[in-house]
Amino acid sequence: MTDAVFEQLRELILGGEVEAGEKLPAERDLALRLGVNRNAVREALQRLAQMRLVSIQPGGSTRILDFRAHGGLDLLT
Repeated sequence: MTDAVFEQLRELILGGEVEAGEKLPAERDLALRLGVNRNAVREALQRLAQMRLVSIQPGGSTRILDFRAHGGLDLLT
């Protein structure tokens, strides 16, 4: 389940459907929209943060990063 959420969000970001600086909906809202539990969303967001695709701020705000400037080599795979 986490893998599917991760892939969906990653494709949205890399496909340009969400722009750098844009704020993602809250974990609870994402879980409802995607039909998964909140833990799956939280784990997927952590993986995206490790890839430097998103920035998770204290208090739960998650913003899209410019993957062209911040993304690591793992984006090449």
